[in-house]
Amino acid sequence: MGDDSVRTDVVARSLLSESKDYIRRMGSFSPNARRFLIGNILLSVSGGIWGVIFNLYLLDVGFRKDFVGYMLSVGELAMGLGALPAGLLCDRIRRRRSFLLAILSGALLGVVQVFTLNGTVLLATSLLSGGISSALYIVAWAPFIVEHSSAEERVYLFSMSSVLGWLFGMVGNFIGGLLPEAFAVVLNTPTSDFMVSRATLLCALAFQMVGVVPLYAIKEGVGRPSDHPKTFSFKTIRSKATIAKLIVVTALMGLGSGFIVPLFNVFFESKLGASKAEIGTVFALGQVGVAVGTLLMPAVAAKLGKVKTVSTVELLSIPFILAIVLSPSLAWATAPYIVRGSLMNMVGPLRDSFSMEVVYAGERATTSGLTGMFWSLLRAGGTAVAGGLMEGGDFFSPYLLTTLLYAASSMLYLVFFLKTTPVDPADEA
Repeated sequence: MGDDSVRTDVVARSLLSESKDYIRRMGSFSPNARRFLIGNILLSVSGGIWGVIFNLYLLDVGFRKDFVGYMLSVGELAMGLGALPAGLLCDRIRRRRSFLLAILSGALLGVVQVFTLNGTVLLATSLLSGGISSALYIVAWAPFIVEHSSAEERVYLFSMSSVLGWLFGMVGNFIGGLLPEAFAVVLNTPTSDFMVSRATLLCALAFQMVGVVPLYAIKEGVGRPSDHPKTFSFKTIRSKATIAKLIVVTALMGLGSGFIVPLFNVFFESKLGASKAEIGTVFALGQVGVAVGTLLMPAVAAKLGKVKTVSTVELLSIPFILAIVLSPSLAWATAPYIVRGSLMNMVGPLRDSFSMEVVYAGERATTSGLTGMFWSLLRAGGTAVAGGLMEGGDFFSPYLLTTLLYAASSMLYLVFFLKTTPVDPADEA
C-alpha cells in the first residue's frame, strides 16, 4: 500500500512538473503557433462530435455496416492518393491557405453528407473530402509546426497540439453523446430517429466553421519559407532510404488501424449493445488518458530517446487490443479501450517530430504526403475488409490482424531508426 502511494505521488509530481514546463514554454510559442492551437481546439471539438455520431447516423438511416466500411475506406483511399499532390500544393500555396482550403471544403462536403440519403452521393463526398480536405490539412500541419518552433520547443509544440486535440476531442465526444438525448427531448422522438443525429452533426459543422477564424489570422511569410522544389522529382530527394523506412512502418500501422479504429463505435453498438451516450462517454474517457500520457512523453523521450519510447509504448498497447474484442460487455471493454488508445496515441507527437527531423527541410511536406498516402491507402483496405467481416458477424478477426500488424510495425520502427540521428542544419544547403 505504501509503495503504491509513493508511485502515485511520483507520477502526480512528474505530471505537475511537466504541466508547469508546458505552461512556461507556451509563453514562448510564436503568435502563429498559438493561433494554430486555438484553431486546432475548435476543430477537435467538431471532430469529436462527428466521430461519435456519423457512422451511427448512417446505420440509423438504413445503411448496412459494410456500406459504412466502404464509405470510410473510400475516404481513406482518396486521402492516400491525394496526399502527395496535397504535399506539393501545400508547399506552393503555403500552410495558411492549405488549412483554410481544407476546412472550408470539408465543411461544404459535410453539409452534403448530412442532408443526402443517396449512397452514391455519400461515397462521392467521402472521396472528395478525403482527397482534398483531409489530405491537405494532414500534410500541412507537421511542416507548419516545424517551421514555427525552435528545435528546443518543437517536441513540446507537437505534444501540446496533440494534448489539446485529445482534450477537446474528449469534449466533442461528450457533446456528441449528449446532444442526441437533448435533441430527442426537444423533437419528442427516440434517439434512434435520424433527425436527432442530423441535428448533432450540424453542431459539429458549426464548430468547424468557427475554427476557420484563428487560422485565417495566421500571418503569411512568418517563419522559415519552404524550399521545396516547384516540380516533384525523386532525383531531388536526398533522404530516400529514410523516407522508405518511414513509409513501411507507417503503412503497416495504417493497415492495422483500419481494421478496428474507424469502426469502434460500430463494434460497441452492434456487438456490445452500447447506446450513443455510452459510446460518447467511452470515447471521451479515452481522450483523457491520451492527453495525460502525451504530457509526460517529452520527459520520457529525453531519457530513453524518441525511437525507444515510441516502439516500447506501442508494443505495450498490443495486448489490450485483444482484451477489447474478448470483453463480454461495454463495461469490460472500457478499460482496455482507454489503455490501448492512450498508449498508441500518446507517442504520436514523438513519431511526427522525429519524422520531420530526419529529413531535409525541403522534403518535409513531401515526406508527410508520402507517409500519409501509404497510411491512408492501407487503412482504407483494412476498413473495407473489416466492415464486411463485421456485417457477417466476425468481430474477432479484425482485432487479431491489428495486433499482428501493430507488433510488426513497432519492432521494425526500432530496428530501422534506433541509430538514426536528425539531419544537421548545416547540411541543409
